[in-house]
Amino acid sequence: MKYQIRPFDYSDLDYEGVLETYNAVWPDHGDTVFDWKFDDERRNPKFFYSRFVAELTGTPGTPGRVVAHASCGENFWSYVPGKYFVAVNVHPDFRHHGIGSALYDTLMRQLLPRQPEQFTCWSREDQPEGIRFLEQHGFAQRMRFPISALDLTTFDPGRFQHRIQQVLASGIEIKDLRELMDSDPAWKDKIYNAINTMAQDVPFADPLTLETQEEWENGSLKHPNFMPEAWRVALDQGEYVGLTMLWRHSSDEHKLNTGLTGVLRSHRRQGIAIALKTLSLQYAQELGYQTVDTDNEEHNPMFQINLQLGFRPRPAGLEFHRECSAADEELVVSDQVPVGLPF
Repeated sequence: MKYQIRPFDYSDLDYEGVLETYNAVWPDHGDTVFDWKFDDERRNPKFFYSRFVAELTGTPGTPGRVVAHASCGENFWSYVPGKYFVAVNVHPDFRHHGIGSALYDTLMRQLLPRQPEQFTCWSREDQPEGIRFLEQHGFAQRMRFPISALDLTTFDPGRFQHRIQQVLASGIEIKDLRELMDSDPAWKDKIYNAINTMAQDVPFADPLTLETQEEWENGSLKHPNFMPEAWRVALDQGEYVGLTMLWRHSSDEHKLNTGLTGVLRSHRRQGIAIALKTLSLQYAQELGYQTVDTDNEEHNPMFQINLQLGFRPRPAGLEFHRECSAADEELVVSDQVPVGLPF
């Protein structure tokens, strides 16, 4: 088998080729070309990012087919100087030909001139080949994020109505974001500030890097999957003290994804989170949605709340990490992108 590695060219053809591979590796994600274009168009240029593809050459009937892709860059959501993420995806039908390792080496050649100090990568418990690949390249698991899903067709919100009533009886109001958009002129500032405050308590390997309000509005409020009527916000005398959010799924009209659920420290242990999530899930159920997905770091109390609500665990996401080592310097270091390398 012959193939070449080259930079991703941001053409429709390359997007389609990359998404064919990505969705073959992660069939339950269901990403679309639109999703990737939307993210790429809003990518912050101050954070380094690079993407490559591997395409077949000289293979009858398949020349030019993208069979793998890889990317590397700085974590814009959790920026640490000298820390870079790497990601390699090889179509299951084209593994065990050295393509993944060749792409990985290409990423290292891109990163080594930048004097990296550490690398991070993600996989999932049901990807044994991917985990072995990372371990062979010196990565070790650092964090575990259980993924879980709720079957809305069997969800019984009535089990939690007393929790909702307790919260409301304490003086807390719960409104959907669409209501607040129509009634509160300061809703954008309040939501942005609440999200930033609550997100700081979400467990990650490194602290989160906060987006500017403009970046947040462009990436969230203008996203076609934004669904404000499915968000629930807890208010205490006008202050936004808790929230939960659901997002449409790009390729599955019966499925929703969970975003951040959080409560200010001053208002925790009052049942606000479970009340917010119950009302949001009940709304989704009434609209006819069938499934809601979410993930949490395994020690995050929110994971236990999700289990109480009826979410069922699926294979967990895994974060891997390794330090830059002297062995990395054995790779050819070049400021030029290795284009058209045949293998």
